[in-house]
Amino acid sequence: MSTNTAPSPNFTGINFNLDFFPSEAGNFVTYPVAQGPTTIGTLYSSVIDVLSSATAFNLLNSLTANLNIAINGGAGQTIRIGATSGASVHCANVDFQGHSINNSTNASGGNINICNNMTSGTLNIGTNTARTGTINIGDGAGATGTIDIGSSTTTTTLNGNVQGTTKLTTPIIDCITDAGSGATSLAIGPSATSGNIIIGAALGVGDVSIGASQSVGGTITLGSSNTVTTLNGVVSSGLGFLAGKTAIESNNGSKTLPITTSGINQDYYYISNSSSVSTITLPPVLANQIVNIKHNGTAASLTVARSGGSTIFGAGASTGTTTITGITTSVRLICDGTNWYVF
Repeated sequence: MSTNTAPSPNFTGINFNLDFFPSEAGNFVTYPVAQGPTTIGTLYSSVIDVLSSATAFNLLNSLTANLNIAINGGAGQTIRIGATSGASVHCANVDFQGHSINNSTNASGGNINICNNMTSGTLNIGTNTARTGTINIGDGAGATGTIDIGSSTTTTTLNGNVQGTTKLTTPIIDCITDAGSGATSLAIGPSATSGNIIIGAALGVGDVSIGASQSVGGTITLGSSNTVTTLNGVVSSGLGFLAGKTAIESNNGSKTLPITTSGINQDYYYISNSSSVSTITLPPVLANQIVNIKHNGTAASLTVARSGGSTIFGAGASTGTTTITGITTSVRLICDGTNWYVF
């Protein structure tokens, strides 16, 4: 039996049987410096454990260089750290350079939580100032489901241009209140040069309100001098007035204004071509509204009736009435917001 004397002073007086050491591995244990650190060229083991489950195991806890684990492994192997459930793995700065992160037990349908226990601080994704690539979240072809960003108690800020190829479904689109600086608070399609901008086109029940709560003035502009603005249905104004160009309509029977195909403007003209007795009913009261009615039919005369609780004051009359009769040529009425006056 060949023997080897153990180095002193660690194993003084003890000889090692070299037959127990695998020759292909070379010297299994070497001591390059007396009483110095122990070095192991290669360690073959399937398990490295501690004496009890309550004993902490520290691996290179004074490491200042890199710790490499399975860096030369082939594709497809699994590297596990921590239990599949219940364990918490704590890392400092993690630089993940892989191509994908998947749920190991259910890659096609499992959940992946990133910082779900985070209660403060900032979670950054792709915030490097030198980044030029694209950040994709849930944009797989044919993908379904809901992508939630933020909550009802948080503020979600989208900087830059936000583009969409489908529809945005939300009950409210709001903006930061403009404190009177004149800056644009909210713009819809401000850079569109062609195509259609549609608001509430499929609304069957309910109101579409634009600037309904203004209290300090301002202008609501619909269309331009180069466009045709069509107002269907009844156009009314509570305490304001309707300003614009003229509108004209002709009919051959009794009529309630301003239900027209062309809308009603501040100066409205109605031509009656009636061949029988007919009554023209004025629109709801509207401050500064002017209605011009011309009798152009074969009937003896026309009757103009009020709308709602308004009163009609004939030319030079100091007492109001609900109707004026015997119109054979034309009549011009102006509303002050409460009653109608013949001029």
